[in-house]
Amino acid sequence: MPTLKVLITTDVEIWPDGWDRMGPEDFKASYRKYILGDTPRGQYGLPFQLRLLDEHGLHGVFMVETLFTHGYGIEPLRDIVGLIQERGQEVQLHLHPEWIDKFDTPILPRLRGYYMHQYTDEEQRTLLRMGLNSLREAGVDNVSAFRAGSYGAGHSTLEALAAVGLRYDTSHNQVYQGDACLIDNPPHLSQPAKIGGVWELPITCFREPSGRIRPLQIHACSLAEIQRTLIHAREQGWHNVVIVLHGSELLGESKRRVDPIAVRRYEGMCRFLADHAEDFETCGFDHPELLPGTPAHPPYATLPLHLGIARRAEQTIRRIWA
Repeated sequence: MPTLKVLITTDVEIWPDGWDRMGPEDFKASYRKYILGDTPRGQYGLPFQLRLLDEHGLHGVFMVETLFTHGYGIEPLRDIVGLIQERGQEVQLHLHPEWIDKFDTPILPRLRGYYMHQYTDEEQRTLLRMGLNSLREAGVDNVSAFRAGSYGAGHSTLEALAAVGLRYDTSHNQVYQGDACLIDNPPHLSQPAKIGGVWELPITCFREPSGRIRPLQIHACSLAEIQRTLIHAREQGWHNVVIVLHGSELLGESKRRVDPIAVRRYEGMCRFLADHAEDFETCGFDHPELLPGTPAHPPYATLPLHLGIARRAEQTIRRIWA
């Protein structure tokens, strides 16, 4: 049986504490918080995640948001890309339209909303080209994949991706389906599918016994649930799994201190994948065997009740700690 391809995808983005007071010093503070993950105990953001991947011999994909460069310049993006590329990891494109009207000169004439699919076809192509140009200026030449901010892509977004030369999208998240995410064909997508001229690689989800769907994300599920979902996918012959997290995911909700439970989950996931490299191969969008020979849409794993109970207990502790 071939190894299961595992994409560890991380959305790398900067958020202001308040859009109305995002001066240069505020931006620097947000950079330290959301990119570096500064805490009294050290940095638990991008540098920490990159180091753990490196130590375990794992490949990661970092979906880097670029629209902030319209107001704050290319240098912070060069720094972010440099951190990732120095560790030999992969950079792909991520966009949050929230930035469109936050500068003296707006990126587009009108803010239509916070989701890519709310913009016209031409506006989406414009945003994508801007993002690609920024990444090229920052030193990234081989971009092939995209994720929409807040998973806010629709079929028009996929067509725009194809028009600008991108081959892959990974915005489909069943948890956000029908609201932010409008990629709904085929339903309950679990494996790659060719849609609108690009290959859609959906974020992997699992079911609770109640039927509720959860994404395979450090913030949203326990280490045991991550491991069980990976094992299920391997046993059922899935071709690949997409894990999602964010550059600041290992911090508490205040983003001022480290979240030890999230760190333990991330460390445990890396250790599990490294210890079972004969079954799971972490890879990026340039892997020659990324796509299945025969497309299929196997059902999500339904995980035991006791795992959900344990996770809810962890989540309660995390909220108190944050």
